[in-house]
Amino acid sequence: MENNKKDFTFSLSLILIGFYVTVEGILMYKKASKPPYNIETLSISPAFLPIILGVVLVLLSCILFLKSLKGTDFMTQLKIVGSSFKSAKTNQDIKAMFFGTVILGIYTFVLMAILPFWIASIIFLASLMTYLKATKFWKILLISFLSIGAVVLLFQVGFNAALPR
Repeated sequence: MENNKKDFTFSLSLILIGFYVTVEGILMYKKASKPPYNIETLSISPAFLPIILGVVLVLLSCILFLKSLKGTDFMTQLKIVGSSFKSAKTNQDIKAMFFGTVILGIYTFVLMAILPFWIASIIFLASLMTYLKATKFWKILLISFLSIGAVVLLFQVGFNAALPR
């Protein structure tokens, strides 16, 4: 029963992700088919792989969803999952995972959009280690600066690879 609950929840999440990837792939194809790219053949478009992966993800997630409903119905599974979410609100591991995800989202969608890579990465790494209470604050700053400095030195200087702006 516990596996069915996990499969049910996971399959619904994956169906949503699959639809998102498919729609974004279609939007990418529409953009690529216009000037200056003019790639009108789907099979050579950069959108081909995301569309295929999105559709496959939706199909396989639907199979998992149907498998999770064996021996029960949709509303029963929904009630079981709903009761699990109530107990998850007090679970410290889930709270830590949630706030870690929020910090990662802020780094990806906010900091990387407005700051250079190295500054955004130092802020992210220091924030995450501070939240996790990894060590003393001055050590966190030292580790953050040295780690990101090493990444920039290795990739930008050593491998001559372009890092995000």
